[in-house]
Amino acid sequence: MDDRDPEEPNDEDSQDAPGPSCEDDFAHVPSDKAARQTQPDPEAFASLNQFIFHGNVDASRALIGAAFKGAGGERAPTAVVGRIDDVEIDELIDGYVAPDPHATAAPALAKQKFVVLAGAPLIGKRHAAIKLLREVTQKPLIVLSPTISLSRLASRTYLRGHGYAVIDWCDPDHGLDTGRPASELEWLAVRTNIRRAGAYLVITTVDCTVGDAGKAVPAVRWEPPPPRRLLFRRLGERVGAAEIERTAALVPADCAVSGVLRIAERLAAGKDPQAAVDEVLDLVDREHVTGWFQQKPSRREIVEVVVLALLPEVKDRRFEELLARLEDELAASMPPAQASPAREDSQERISAEEALPQVRSERADASNLIASHSGAGEEPVTFAPRFKEPDYRALVLSELWRRFDSGLWNAVRSWLYEVVQEIDLRLPATAGLVLLATVAPEEVEEQYLEPWSRGAIGTAGQLCAAYALSHLATEDERSTTALHIATRWVSHGNSSQRWTAALVFSGELGARYPTDAVRRLWQLIPQCNDLSVPAALAMGRLFATLVHGSKGAAEVIRLLGERLALTRTVGTTRELRRLILTAIRAVLSERDPVSGRPAVAHFLISRPDQAVRLGALWAAALRNTHHREEAMQALDRALFSLLDVGEARRLADALVRALDANEQAVLRTEAAHLLRNCRKHGRPTDHIQILITVLDEFRSGFRHASEEGP
Repeated sequence: MDDRDPEEPNDEDSQDAPGPSCEDDFAHVPSDKAARQTQPDPEAFASLNQFIFHGNVDASRALIGAAFKGAGGERAPTAVVGRIDDVEIDELIDGYVAPDPHATAAPALAKQKFVVLAGAPLIGKRHAAIKLLREVTQKPLIVLSPTISLSRLASRTYLRGHGYAVIDWCDPDHGLDTGRPASELEWLAVRTNIRRAGAYLVITTVDCTVGDAGKAVPAVRWEPPPPRRLLFRRLGERVGAAEIERTAALVPADCAVSGVLRIAERLAAGKDPQAAVDEVLDLVDREHVTGWFQQKPSRREIVEVVVLALLPEVKDRRFEELLARLEDELAASMPPAQASPAREDSQERISAEEALPQVRSERADASNLIASHSGAGEEPVTFAPRFKEPDYRALVLSELWRRFDSGLWNAVRSWLYEVVQEIDLRLPATAGLVLLATVAPEEVEEQYLEPWSRGAIGTAGQLCAAYALSHLATEDERSTTALHIATRWVSHGNSSQRWTAALVFSGELGARYPTDAVRRLWQLIPQCNDLSVPAALAMGRLFATLVHGSKGAAEVIRLLGERLALTRTVGTTRELRRLILTAIRAVLSERDPVSGRPAVAHFLISRPDQAVRLGALWAAALRNTHHREEAMQALDRALFSLLDVGEARRLADALVRALDANEQAVLRTEAAHLLRNCRKHGRPTDHIQILITVLDEFRSGFRHASEEGP
């Protein structure tokens, strides 16, 4: 039995799709000067940092979160891989309603120990997987990465009696991007490994990725339970049967499970069935938006709703400037019909020429979708267009996509390529694209995310692509989409895409999938090319992102320590060692994005058991003359932030123990110099005194041991 935590990556995991290593091609190793020149623009990391970190310190993230109903922008995303605690399991299966396929899947899992649930998104497959596993075992349940390959599933270690789930699986070797479904032999290898271990595995996926699974393992086509059954199970006796029946008749058969559950919540709160259904499914707003489009609005009116749907909260003249720019793009893409000849009546012609269009008042017409804020009384009049109802925004984008061909969307694409060059419009534009992706995911990925991530419009586009995936990572329903895209960029993209992916994995996506993030960033570091240093810096940013999680930050520390131990200061691993030390320096220097304190200080407070590992990394950084100054500054900040004397002593003790006597003497000199500087500038010195005290204690012990020696 493998005592290691089964969801932690091992050496095999970090070697998926490796690039050339420093050991393999030392001739291509960049010099120190070149390595320093390949560091990413600090403003790029800082700009993304404003968005990807936790919402309570991030106004820009709040802007995007507010633009999406149910996007979860108010909370930091939690990891969706790893062991599921019992409380979460109970929450997931509470009120679970078994659809008809459950009767097929349950006995198949009990007998075969492995089953695949295939079906459309948003039909409850995740809840079903957890429920099925809990029915066959009371031992821990572990969620594996959605990007794990069949070959890895066939070779990894499983713990006897444990349950494993892969949610929204897409095998990087046989997924949608490759067009090569997995063979029966590959599925049989997974089944054999699971059976040999005495574990249980449930994979959920879409139909087109199953391949020949049905011949080797049970592949059950999953369907959601009927809305009527869901409503009765959810509401029980709290609502009368007649009212539930009336509600069920109003709910479309293809309504998402989450939608049916929200309707049930409103019924339980006393809402009328029609009102509950209308509110959840936006039926009234949808009818209004559809009716407006059926009235054949003018070109200008269409352009107005396009701008407002993609760039909300743009005020005053800025909105009208953006409107004019999109009108120009549309005129080039879809030239307007030729105007009819002027009438002979000169008086009528003069009248038309002299009349200025009252655009703002016409825009706010009662029959329109747009309203404007204005001052009241003697207050100055302000013009800030907005949709009359917040839900109009998504509905307008849906109708636009359904009604108009590529002529409009080519104009929108050209316009947005220019818009995102303006710094203050990048986040709103990204919000619009992510919302558009709910109805046109291929359009957004192929026309925007792919070319932007490839560097088609420079750093601005890469940042916006990173913003988009970072937002998708906050949504339970679309986080795996972000993971699949970022993983593909790392493994198969060009250098610009890998750089963009490094940004994404260091933030929200890393918080969701810490194991994948550590693995993919490490995949970039040993390649010893222009991306190695940015990936090393991203590893430090990932550590700061994960300090509020469970095990992710500790995995960064473990990986760097183990990899450093395999390198030497001379020879073929010298450059790899330099890159690992760059990552270590980044880990020691990064600040917690929530509190602003050093991330390592927060980490030590929450994980005191990691002090020895962290002390060893700090010692390695201090030994290196290139990193010593910054490592010493980071130590100063960390000790100062550890307000508790015991915590500061724990860090100092772990660090000093990792140094030999000569290295301790050097650190003692550095600490004394730092102490003098603190006194000179009136800074507190208690934390430096703790370090010096620990050093002196060790020096006394060493001298005493020497005196008693032979």
